[in-house]
Amino acid sequence: MEAEILILSYRFTFLRCTLRYKEARDRYANQEVSYLLQRLETYPGLAILTTNLKDSIDSAFQRRVRFSVDFPFPNPEQRQQMWKRAFPPQTSTQGLNYKRLSNLSVSGGNIVNIALDAAFRAAAEGEAVQMKHLLEAAISDARRMERKMTYEETQGWVKSTRSSAPL
Repeated sequence: MEAEILILSYRFTFLRCTLRYKEARDRYANQEVSYLLQRLETYPGLAILTTNLKDSIDSAFQRRVRFSVDFPFPNPEQRQQMWKRAFPPQTSTQGLNYKRLSNLSVSGGNIVNIALDAAFRAAAEGEAVQMKHLLEAAISDARRMERKMTYEETQGWVKSTRSSAPL
């Protein structure tokens, strides 16, 4: 018999509200929390919950979580290994410098997003994935995430990094 797995990727911002509601939106947020807690209590399988806002989870919710696994922010060596694995072997790449890519201070999820974006950019140009595509994708990701990207993070990715990285 196969075990069922329920995977919920949720931004737990709504858990910040208290059980008392002062505004209509708090009432609806409390209803969402109650519904999710009810589903967790009645679900017979394994539930995997993810969040990047662990401090926002209230104690009633935490009591229902049996195990918690923390994934710390990767250091440069770990990011370098992630970059090496970011592209499948069949992906055409050219001149990728994984040491320089590891200077970009992003999580593993961002590395995946940047790599995928760069692959689409390269495919649109009919080229192999290059550092220029990764730079464009990294700039796009930083804008989307509203994250400042420093010159030091992308220094040496392409010849004119300073002029092409406006963030």
